Amino acid sequence: DIREDRKKGRDALRGMLKRLGFWQLQKSVFVHPYSCRAEIEFIRDMFDLPEREALYFSTDRIPNEALLKKRFKLEL
Repeated sequence: DIREDRKKGRDALRGMLKRLGFWQLQKSVFVHPYSCRAEIEFIRDMFDLPEREALYFSTDRIPNEALLKKRFKLEL
């Protein structure tokens, strides 16, 4: 969660995630089927967002994987 005093950066990050095609899984959790580390780091640096408030991680397994594959129109 990005603090309220960093609202400009938080809104920029959220907007970028949506433009990149991320899907909001939970209020503060967005998912994407492909790596976007460079883009996330760029916007984090641009708006001086601490890594602990704007986390990025990748995984090859996630609960409800079939739902997400359907959402992103990927093979089941």
